[in-house]
Amino acid sequence: MAQIPNIIPPAAFELIRNRIAEILIDEFNKQFLMTYDVDLDLDEKSIVVERSNQLDNTELSFINICLSGGGFDNKNYSGSVNGTYSYDIDIYTKSKTSALQSGDVTSSFRLQKLLRVCRYILEHPIYKTLGFSSPKINRVYCSQFNIAVPGPGVSDALSTMMSRLVFTVVSNESVELITPALISGYDTKIKINNTDEGYFYSGNS
Repeated sequence: MAQIPNIIPPAAFELIRNRIAEILIDEFNKQFLMTYDVDLDLDEKSIVVERSNQLDNTELSFINICLSGGGFDNKNYSGSVNGTYSYDIDIYTKSKTSALQSGDVTSSFRLQKLLRVCRYILEHPIYKTLGFSSPKINRVYCSQFNIAVPGPGVSDALSTMMSRLVFTVVSNESVELITPALISGYDTKIKINNTDEGYFYSGNS
């Protein structure tokens, strides 16, 4: 028979994944409105979570946030544990070749620009807890990035480029604890008596 009396809530790693996307959508929108840089014109259709389908030719820039793994340590008897989670922020760009510049060069420049903006946003002090109340988030940082470079002779009509920014979050996970009732037969009675030699403790079940 099931023993847990409450609905299991979303884990911190799920809430964090969604919050990363929300932050990037809001901040890219603000950057675009301040700069009118079309490379930064990304919205909720261009910044998503856990997408596995390939881009189509209408999507020139795209950001996908995925949970890639995590570990737990420092569990205590209050039901709390530290979780260290890694999120892959995959950035894709496409560019056509123009009379002035090759498409792969334009796509690379755009990719590195979006990479720079993502890192800046997520490591800004205002997002040190990703908007969650303390002590939910202990630490956030971008640990590394890699750029997938097409091999020699590999190309497409729109010169696709891709980069992965790894974002690490150290967070607290907890469960709702239940105050246990004593099992029948395990209750103990304690008596304290005052004697000539001091206090005397006696117990019986």
